Amino acid sequence: MSRAEARDEKPVEWMGSAYEDLVALPEDVQDEIGYALDLAQHGKKAGYAKPMHGGDLRYVMEIVAHDDHNREIRAQYTTKFHGVVYVLDVFVKKSKSGSETPKRDEDRTRQRYRQAKEYYEENYRTKR
Repeated sequence: MSRAEARDEKPVEWMGSAYEDLVALPEDVQDEIGYALDLAQHGKKAGYAKPMHGGDLRYVMEIVAHDDHNREIRAQYTTKFHGVVYVLDVFVKKSKSGSETPKRDEDRTRQRYRQAKEYYEENYRTKR
């Protein structure tokens, strides 16, 4: 990586238990999610990262991965706030029907999005 690329790399901030939840997953899933987050740090988007819908969630990207047991793992992040990638949530989808994110998980993502916004306002916005 060149110095210019390193300068353009956005820091990652982990909200709630997102980091611990990620490292508890199988290594191949960590790699898949990590690759998408690395792209986000460099202002790009993985082809398998899709935007969520509804209110503040429209600023949230969702990565869907599968482990060897065919469990669906989701990771949600936002780059809405200048110069920072916030990883909001990483979880195993429990619902077996449909592709929608369960309401409980969606509510947690909304809460962590609001926390990320507050954290950004306190720690980054004034330093720009």
